[in-house]
Amino acid sequence: LLDNKNESKRIGLSYSCPSDITINQEKNIAYVSFDCKDGISIINVTSYESKPTKVVTLGTNNSNLAFNAGTNQIYVVDKDSNIVFVKDASDITD
Repeated sequence: LLDNKNESKRIGLSYSCPSDITINQEKNIAYVSFDCKDGISIINVTSYESKPTKVVTLGTNNSNLAFNAGTNQIYVVDKDSNIVFVKDASDITD
């Protein structure tokens, strides 16, 4: 993520195995999935603060992530189970 001066920022995540990222541009939130953990982290794109979401039930090898602004849903692919999990974004944020 870049700030207004085009300088790169480093953001610490909850887990060390991030696999994908998607952006909710309306709310300035980025969602990060992990390929070693059942869960998603949320990054506030304005303050660059990272925090884990509420408990979500996903797989443990989450390889791809997508956000649909029209439905406010997050789609997560788990490679181990061959399942696409669909979560309402409002259910996982505070």
